[in-house]
Amino acid sequence: MDSMTDTCVSFPQKADELPRLVHVARMTRHHPCSGRALRSAMWVLDYHFNDAGQFSRDGTQWFTRERHTAHLYAPGTTYWERSTTKDIPIVETYILFNAKAIPELESMVAARDGFGRFIDASGLLNAAVQEILGTHNSMNSQWRAQSILYQILDLLLNSQPVNDGDMAILPTAIEATQSLSQRVERFIQQNCLSSPSLEEIAKNAGVSRSTL
Repeated sequence: MDSMTDTCVSFPQKADELPRLVHVARMTRHHPCSGRALRSAMWVLDYHFNDAGQFSRDGTQWFTRERHTAHLYAPGTTYWERSTTKDIPIVETYILFNAKAIPELESMVAARDGFGRFIDASGLLNAAVQEILGTHNSMNSQWRAQSILYQILDLLLNSQPVNDGDMAILPTAIEATQSLSQRVERFIQQNCLSSPSLEEIAKNAGVSRSTL
């Protein structure tokens, strides 16, 4: 049986322009899936802490849902996901939100017909998603989750294009001023469960393996 841990944060649906968090869910799948079509009336951010099977935009051509990446789907966008026995178990994390007045966000997914892929080598998006998943255990969880959503949107909006139309999550101004040892320590703390290699740590810190 699949297991799910939900953080459900509901807000009054007023006619304002602020992005509003609707739902956060983390699901562990214990059974393979031959393919399922998904579509949401809201924005969907699908973050992968580890490789998580495959995804497709048309149901025929499939690509890996790679670790430390996030997929952003605009409202009304259809996409497919599937997994095999070798992929199991899969941990899936979804953040659903409404955003009515962020044209920059819409432009990021326009070239791929409602889809954007973000590379999170810095681990900043990883940390923010982990934090928003934990808000159901805190007081004033609605407002805490809402504030983290804005941090996540800020990371997406400040990302920079890389190869093949992907976007790279960049360190914030505060992160950029940290020392090498601080950046390395932060990255290891955020990724200790996946046992990052020296090459991955060096890449995140922006230095060579020998320098590290």
